[in-house]
Amino acid sequence: HYPLRRQRQMCIRDSVRAAVHAMVHQARVVEPEAGHAAQYDALYRAVYRHASHTLAPLSRRLASGWARRLAARARAAPLALRPSGRRALVVPSLLAADAGAYAAAARDIEAAASYLGAWVHVDVYDGSPIAAGAYSSMGPATVAAIRRAAPSLHVDVHLGVAHPTRSLIDEFAAAGAGSITMQWEALGSTGAAEELARHIRDRSCLVGVCIAPSTSVDAILPLLRAGVCDLVDVLCVEPGRGGQQFQEACLDKVRQIAYTFPSLPIIQADGGISERTAPLAAAAGANALVAGSALFGAPNGLSEAFDALEAALIEHGR
Repeated sequence: HYPLRRQRQMCIRDSVRAAVHAMVHQARVVEPEAGHAAQYDALYRAVYRHASHTLAPLSRRLASGWARRLAARARAAPLALRPSGRRALVVPSLLAADAGAYAAAARDIEAAASYLGAWVHVDVYDGSPIAAGAYSSMGPATVAAIRRAAPSLHVDVHLGVAHPTRSLIDEFAAAGAGSITMQWEALGSTGAAEELARHIRDRSCLVGVCIAPSTSVDAILPLLRAGVCDLVDVLCVEPGRGGQQFQEACLDKVRQIAYTFPSLPIIQADGGISERTAPLAAAAGANALVAGSALFGAPNGLSEAFDALEAALIEHGR
C-alpha cells in the first residue's frame, strides 16, 4: 500500500513496453568531434604508448581482482601488542619457498597479510662457516624482483655472510631492502658493527643484528646500548637450512633482550616457528616471528597459517 501522495505520482501504463519506454528513452545524441579525437590520438602517441609496457602488469593484476582482495583485507598497520606497543609481525622466510617462484611467493604473502606493509624475510648465505656451510640463491636481484611483484612488502634482508661489506649493503639498499640485518659472528668487534650499522641507516634502511644459537646476548649488549639497532634477530635454529627443530633454550635470549631493551622496536624469533612454538616465542617477548616451512608448507595454505601465527602473537605477546 502506497501513501496517497505516492499514488498521485504514479502513472499506470497500458503495457510493459510502454512503461519501459517511459523510464528509458533517448535524452540526447552526442556526435563525435574530430578535434577531440585528434587530441586524444596525440596524447596516446606521446604518453600512453610509451608507458603501456610498464602499466600492463598492474592492469592485469587489477583485472584479476588482486587489488580488490587486498583492499578488502587491508588495515593501516600491523596490530600492536600490549603493553609493549610493539608491532605484531609474521615474517615469511623465502628460504622455504620455491626458489624458482620468489615473485609469486611474494604476491602470496601480500595477499595473505591482513595489513599493508607486511614483511618478507630474505636470507643471504654464502657457504662460509658464518652460514654453517649453507648457500642461498637470493641476492639483490631477488629483492628487486620482490619489490616489482609485491610493492607493498617490506623486504627484510639477513646477511648471513662472512664479509658484509659496505658495497654489498649498498647493493641491497638500492634494490629496495627495507631492513638489513648483520650476522654478529661475522663482524669481529662492536666498533666494526657500529660502523656498518650507521652505514645501513644512512641508506634509509632499518638496522638489525642477528645472533646464532651459540652466541649470548652479552656479546651484542654494547651495540644495542649504542642505540644503532632497530631489531634483533634471535636464531632459534642453526643458520642456513629450513625445517630444523626449534631450540627452546634460545627463548631465554629473547626474554633478556625484551626485558633489557623495552623500547627496541623489533625482536625476531627466527627458525622452527610453528603453531606450537609461536605462543612460546610470543610469550618470551618476540613480536616478530620469522617462519618458513610452517607457512609455505602449510596443508591448508599460506593465508590460514599466516593468520594462525598472527593470532598466537596477539594472544600471547607482550
